[in-house]
Amino acid sequence: MTSTTGAEGLKFTDRYEVDVSETPASDADIPPPNPLPPPTTATLKCIEDDGSPINDDITYSIIEGDTQLFSFDPATQQFSVSEVYKFDYEQQPWFIVTIQCNLTSDPSRYGNGIVNISVGSVNEYRPTLEVPAPIVVPETTQRGTVIAAPDAARGALGTFTVNDRDSGPDGVIIYSFEIGNEDDRLFEVNQVTGTITLDADLDVDDHPEGREILSVSIVACNSGLELDSCEARSLTVYITSTNDILPQFNETVYTASLNESAPNGTLVLQVLCVDGDTRVGEVQSISYGNGASNETLSTFEVEFDKLSTSASVSLLSELDYETTTSYSFSLDCSDGEHTATTQVTVEVLPVNDNRPQFEAESYDFSVNRAAPVPSDTLVGTVRANDTDSAVGGTVTYSLSSDKFSIDSETGEITLKDYLSAGDGNTFDFDVIASDGEYEARARVRVRAEGLLSILEWVYVGIGGFVLLVISVVIGIIVFHHFIKAASIKTIVKEKYIEAEVETDSEKEETDYPHHPAIIIAAPPMFPHPHGGGMSMVGQPLYPPLDGGESDFSERSGTLGTLEGSQYHGPGPLLQEVVDYFHEGDKMLEKKGSKK
Repeated sequence: MTSTTGAEGLKFTDRYEVDVSETPASDADIPPPNPLPPPTTATLKCIEDDGSPINDDITYSIIEGDTQLFSFDPATQQFSVSEVYKFDYEQQPWFIVTIQCNLTSDPSRYGNGIVNISVGSVNEYRPTLEVPAPIVVPETTQRGTVIAAPDAARGALGTFTVNDRDSGPDGVIIYSFEIGNEDDRLFEVNQVTGTITLDADLDVDDHPEGREILSVSIVACNSGLELDSCEARSLTVYITSTNDILPQFNETVYTASLNESAPNGTLVLQVLCVDGDTRVGEVQSISYGNGASNETLSTFEVEFDKLSTSASVSLLSELDYETTTSYSFSLDCSDGEHTATTQVTVEVLPVNDNRPQFEAESYDFSVNRAAPVPSDTLVGTVRANDTDSAVGGTVTYSLSSDKFSIDSETGEITLKDYLSAGDGNTFDFDVIASDGEYEARARVRVRAEGLLSILEWVYVGIGGFVLLVISVVIGIIVFHHFIKAASIKTIVKEKYIEAEVETDSEKEETDYPHHPAIIIAAPPMFPHPHGGGMSMVGQPLYPPLDGGESDFSERSGTLGTLEGSQYHGPGPLLQEVVDYFHEGDKMLEKKGSKK
């Protein structure tokens, strides 16, 4: 009870509480306690505000509250509850009654007191429980997820309904699982709220039907906790298979190698992708990943086999090591929702699949005959190309010739021996370019140009001189016999007599008269036997007639000696002829002196 002090300061001594039990309903399905607890009473007392007793008569009255339900006896100062009224906790669980005390001698002095009447609840009804249709729970559902809850709790996958007509303490529901149900082990229930949460990891990929059916037994009891105050129901939960496992290649990186000569259709490699999902999320495809180049797409073909969840990569077009030495691309494995990626590298192995080829079918070079030897004189260079860059990409050169050689690496052709006049003016031969397996040939022609070398001129001059000597010797022998037979003296005298008709001026024109009969023709040029000059056509073979020195060779069989570029005298074979001419000269001199 709460007390209120009046104008003159009266008050009640205490707080007053009265309890009364509700009357059980006639349709209650739970037997009420028997007997029901009786209602309680309260004794009220009014005193001075300072706590001293009142020495005057006091009157009491109910100034607020239903007087039919409650009463106060002033004589006994007893507050009581009507025994005939049926209280219903669910309708009104409490009442408040205000009582006032007044001094009889001075009614203006008063005090107010309040009596709280609490209606006690009786457990009349057991709770009712209604479960929904089966709740579908994906196997990917995380622990702690609310599977079901009463009254459409936020975030719950399913809702069940609980109702208890009792209110207050007897209307409080306590939730639990039925003892002995194995499926309940996967879940947890909150005793107060009734929220059912997942308490385990779910995986039904191995289930033959691709799902698992669970039965969760929900028990709702009110505060009585007696068996007749509880209600149990089974909640069906479908755990369904979901795409909760990512696809995965059996290798993170695949590598393969292939000869560039491999034919189209050659299997390069095979990849395998697995997915633990059995019904939902199986491998759907294996294909090129993003960024695959057009060259890759046109070179390799990816074929997917759904039954084995594998794919074969095969050659779609020809490879060329000289163009591309390796290919790198990605493959994607998809289960319709998730994608796994792997890298593939294909190394192209070189083979000798190209022949060497000369830059020209034939080559023409020229070289000076007088070029020095040994092979430091470059005649020319041939070049062959082989498009193989690794195996078979190195070209070596060779040729077969007595006069020329070739550098096996550079293709430079150089002189191997002297070129003589007898070798001719052109030299033809083949050069060969080889890559170790294949060969190519090219025709080479070398033209010899320019004058012969000094040594060759010596050879030619000696040969010509020998021929000249032989010719002169033969001529002299023939001429000698002719002179003998025809009386050389007579012939000479006659020739000089005929020459008298020449005038003195004509004789003076030539300081060294030469006799045409003794002019001997020689080749245009031939080497001097002593390394000196050359004799010319029309050189006289006898000394001048002015008395100059004549250097006649004493060697038998020679014509004479050479000094400078002229012959100065005959040899012994011609001496006799020359003597005849000298005798004729003397006769002419005498003739001239007479004139």
